[in-house]
Amino acid sequence: MCDIPDVSSPEVIVKFHIEAYGPQRTRAGESFNAQPDGSSAAWFRVDKDLSGTEVKVHLGSTVVPGDISGNLVTVKVPLAVHSKPGLIPVVLEIVDGVNITKSDSVTITVDSQ
Repeated sequence: MCDIPDVSSPEVIVKFHIEAYGPQRTRAGESFNAQPDGSSAAWFRVDKDLSGTEVKVHLGSTVVPGDISGNLVTVKVPLAVHSKPGLIPVVLEIVDGVNITKSDSVTITVDSQ
């Protein structure tokens, strides 16, 4: 019998850090970093070049694809994510085969109007 690795459970590795991001605070339901289509956007500067990778951005329980330019990741933030006051934990994730590489976690604070 040969040893075949179990690929059904990816290995989670924390290998990069969010150095700066914005917004760190916003008001419930208000647009921030407004885009031409009216949506809001957030940005994250990390400590490594992510060019050539695919990044998923976890905004609480919502996962959206990130746009990458070197060590900068930007993402459109759905209104449902920041429509109510609270804390939104954010983690960036790269999935490469059977490995998941995650960033450390940061928080966006959503204040009441």
